[in-house]
Amino acid sequence: MKIKINQRLNKKILKEFSLKNNKNKLTKKFDLFITCSGFEKRTLGLIHQISDETQIGKTCIFLYKPHEENLYLKNLESLVELKKELKRFNIGKNEVIGIDPSNPWKFRDVVNQIITANKISSGSKVLLDITSFTRVFLYEIIKGLHSSNCEFLIGYTEPQEYVEPLPTGINKIIISPSFSGKPRPNQKSVLLLFLGWETGRTSGLYEEYDPDECILAIGKNPIDKKHVVWSYQSYKNNEKLINYLDNTQETSTLDLKEIFDFIFKTHQKKIEEYKDSNTKFYFVIGGLGPKIQNIAACFYSILNNEVQLVYGTPAYWGSSNLLPLKNPIESKGIGRTYLYGPYDKNSIKKFKN
Repeated sequence: MKIKINQRLNKKILKEFSLKNNKNKLTKKFDLFITCSGFEKRTLGLIHQISDETQIGKTCIFLYKPHEENLYLKNLESLVELKKELKRFNIGKNEVIGIDPSNPWKFRDVVNQIITANKISSGSKVLLDITSFTRVFLYEIIKGLHSSNCEFLIGYTEPQEYVEPLPTGINKIIISPSFSGKPRPNQKSVLLLFLGWETGRTSGLYEEYDPDECILAIGKNPIDKKHVVWSYQSYKNNEKLINYLDNTQETSTLDLKEIFDFIFKTHQKKIEEYKDSNTKFYFVIGGLGPKIQNIAACFYSILNNEVQLVYGTPAYWGSSNLLPLKNPIESKGIGRTYLYGPYDKNSIKKFKN
C-alpha cells in the first residue's frame, strides 16, 4: 500500500496553537508550573517564552533517574541549565523530584501527592510543559490534573531537527496504570496504533501486543517543510508494517480536536461493525506518535474508561545494547512552541460534541 504524504501546509494550526500567536495565555497567574528536565535543548523552549507578566507560585521539576550513570549525569546537566533559566526568569520557588523512568505506577502516586501538597483543586491554574515527559508518564499527569478539577494549560516545544541514531524494537509493553481499560476474557482486541518514526518500534509493539485487528494512524497536514520531512520519515520507517496490514488512516499531528474526532470516529466505526456480528471487543490505543496525538488519546480514554492506553519502551538505541539506554535520542535546537488549552473537566467533556 502506497501512502501519499500530504504536503499541503496548514497555516491554520499555527494561528490556533503556536505560542507566538497565543502569548496572552501566558500573561496570567499560575499556582503551579510542572516540567521535566530532559537531555534535549528544547526543554527550555517554553521557559524562554514566559514574560514578566507571568506569575508562577511554585515549579515542580521532574528528573528522570535512569540506572545508566552517564545518562543520569546528562539529565543532571540539563537540570542545572533548567534551574538557571528559571532563576533568570524569576519563575517562583522550585522543587526537584527524582523519578524512576521504568515505574509509571509509582509516578502516579507521586503526581497525586504533588497535587495534594500544593492544594491543586477547582479554581487552581497549572502550566504543564509536556516536552520532555515520556508518553506513559504524561498520561498519569493529565489524569491527575483532570481528577483535581483544576484548569491546566499545556505547552509543547519541538526541536529544530532530530539526530539519528533512532531507537528500534521494544523492550516491553507498558499498560498505563490509570488507563488500563476493561478487557474481558474472550473479547477481541482492536489496536489503534499511532506511528512514530523509530524503525521497528511500532512493528515491535504490534507483534508483542498481537491484537486481533490493528489500524495504523499516520500524520498529515504539515505546517512547514520540516514537518513534511518528518511525515515522510514516519512513512518510510514503518513502510513494511503499513504494507503488511494495509489498514492505514491519516490524522493531524498538532490539531488536538481533529485527532480526538479521528479516534472517536474510528472507535464508533468498530462498534458498529462488531455489533452487526455480535462480537465483543475492547479498544486499545498505542502511543508512539507525536505528543499531541497522545494528549488526544488520553482525553478520549478519560471520557471512555473502557479504552486502554499502551506504550512500548525501546529495546535498542542505534547500535547500543539492551536497556538501559547508553545513547539517548538527540535533537538539535529549539523549534516552535505550541500552547493548548486551558482545559478543565468541563472543556474536556466538550470534546465529545
